[in-house]
Amino acid sequence: MTKDRILEYVGTRHLEMQRSVEEDGRVWFKIMIYGEPTNFGPYLLKGKLISSPWGVLEEDFDRSYIENSVDAVYSTFPTEEVDKLITKLKDRKWLK
Repeated sequence: MTKDRILEYVGTRHLEMQRSVEEDGRVWFKIMIYGEPTNFGPYLLKGKLISSPWGVLEEDFDRSYIENSVDAVYSTFPTEEVDKLITKLKDRKWLK
């Protein structure tokens, strides 16, 4: 019997991080970058998925991975949103 991998998500308005723990213990991180959120009745839904680059192993995951991924998509992007995501990741101890 094999174990399923564990998936967890943390997000902001335009950014979402996925943390995946494989059955062999390896930890992967992947960023998903969205466009403007859309209204669906009383709900605010994520916008269109703009980019979802390949994930990286835990040892390669840092602030520059997030910033470089965002910079590849947006010419200008609110640094406050990146900072908010970084804070959430540090609170969960995903980022040192």
